[in-house]
Amino acid sequence: MRRKIFGPAATALVLGLLPQLSGCGASGGGGDDGGTLRLVAAEYGDTPATSSKAYWEKVTGAFTEANPGIKVEVRLLPWADIDREVSRMVKAGEAPDVALMGSYSDFAAQGKLYSAEELLSVGAEANFLQPLADAGTFENR
Repeated sequence: MRRKIFGPAATALVLGLLPQLSGCGASGGGGDDGGTLRLVAAEYGDTPATSSKAYWEKVTGAFTEANPGIKVEVRLLPWADIDREVSRMVKAGEAPDVALMGSYSDFAAQGKLYSAEELLSVGAEANFLQPLADAGTFENR
């Protein structure tokens, strides 16, 4: 299966997706563990005090505590560079499992994004606010 990227609009959705993504091309992993998920996110801070690193450490720490055996590797990229760098990663065949970035339209047009139906239960999809769900569609998918 070719690796696809998925970019949710909110961290809460990312946390809800991580268990499902652990079976969708996650890196590494063997034996008894669930593998490693590679997450790329924008860094909006400009000093160690304003960096998002501590936030992501807290988020991934809580996730791995609730999901033993699944590791999350976070790579923070400057917000001004993230779209270009993720595009480069995809082109090189090194797409992250999850990317929180600004532009997904090119990836949607290329068929490189998972659809909500592929990742979420009907109940989870039903909780989406309709205007936001509609805004996140491409060719009615």
